Amino acid sequence: MINHQQIHWPIALSSAYQQQLLAVGQQSRAFPKNGDLPGDGTLYYIHRGLVALRVYTLCGRSVITMIRGEGEWLTTYSGPMALSIHVEPLTDCQLMSFSADKLDKLKQQQLEHYKLLHGISQSIQARWMQAQLIGCFSAQEQVAYLLLELGRHFPRYQVPLSQKRLSELTGIARQRVNETCRALVAAGAIDSQHSLITLKRLAPFNEILRHSDLSSHNPLLLLGQHIPQ
Repeated sequence: MINHQQIHWPIALSSAYQQQLLAVGQQSRAFPKNGDLPGDGTLYYIHRGLVALRVYTLCGRSVITMIRGEGEWLTTYSGPMALSIHVEPLTDCQLMSFSADKLDKLKQQQLEHYKLLHGISQSIQARWMQAQLIGCFSAQEQVAYLLLELGRHFPRYQVPLSQKRLSELTGIARQRVNETCRALVAAGAIDSQHSLITLKRLAPFNEILRHSDLSSHNPLLLLGQHIPQ
């Protein structure tokens, strides 16, 4: 059972409220079966695992991919509500979900609930902004950015995904993904074997992304102290 001291809270909240919230939560290892997040304000907390959030246009084309991992919250209120949000687990997950109807009852008793929603919105807003900016990047920039964002979530920066899976996540043709990965291997930035990509050096990533707008969320800064240039 997950207790309130194991949760990463995005904002300071009273212990009493934290325990009240967890009392209406439900632990699970899966998101909705079809992967589509309900647009009713249901909350999810990722206790363990890694997921990709994908947003689709009406014609079914993926336009935004955002990575969320351990200790992070999800709510459809934090995303671009005009589009459908689809969640794809990239690893096994352990979750807490909080249904909208139970949250409605809680917020009538606890005004702190609005404080939590504000904290979650603040923590995820910059990530949504960056995810939308990524859609304006070149194919090479998008692949490089996604590798950095994935790499920071895995031990030893080893991403257990195939290039085919990267193509699916980005919506970029597999040939273009393969070309970018080959260039990164040649530059010594990554090691790619079967379905495992290991980040080795950051300088080639810096070169690819030197003109990219990473002002909202920059994984290079988060990895800079851990991976050689």
